[in-house]
Amino acid sequence: RIVQEVAAKAGNSVLEIGAGSGYLAALLAKQAAHVTALEYFDDLSRAAAARLAQANIANVLVKCGDAAKNLAGLIGNDARFDVIVLSASVPVLPPALLNHLEVGGRLFAVVGDAPAMKATVFTKTVDNTFLSDEIFETVLAPLINATQPSRFTF
Repeated sequence: RIVQEVAAKAGNSVLEIGAGSGYLAALLAKQAAHVTALEYFDDLSRAAAARLAQANIANVLVKCGDAAKNLAGLIGNDARFDVIVLSASVPVLPPALLNHLEVGGRLFAVVGDAPAMKATVFTKTVDNTFLSDEIFETVLAPLINATQPSRFTF
């Protein structure tokens, strides 16, 4: 469903945060020109890169690092993508992700706290203007070190 919603096209540049096994990166790579897949865990990033190489998928670059704390360090401050897929949930969408979208680009993210998370596609219409479309409700593991909103405490 994610692949359908982001509708990557030939020539598109894709960023996936949370590469895991590399499966989603492989699916996106079949539609797009290039996929950069970021993974927090070194063993998962190495395994994903090996699986992609074994499948002869050459248009995916797997990088290991903390995308929540060092996104610019992993992809560069000026990197822009046509599609961004966040493969882990966040309580609030980090604005830095939206800053890396091209005009017309789509970002898929599961936003919220369990049990009320919403899979949402954000589309950049013009500089710093976005449309959002809530697709379905789900629960997804959280992005490690994701920014947390201020919370009410007693």
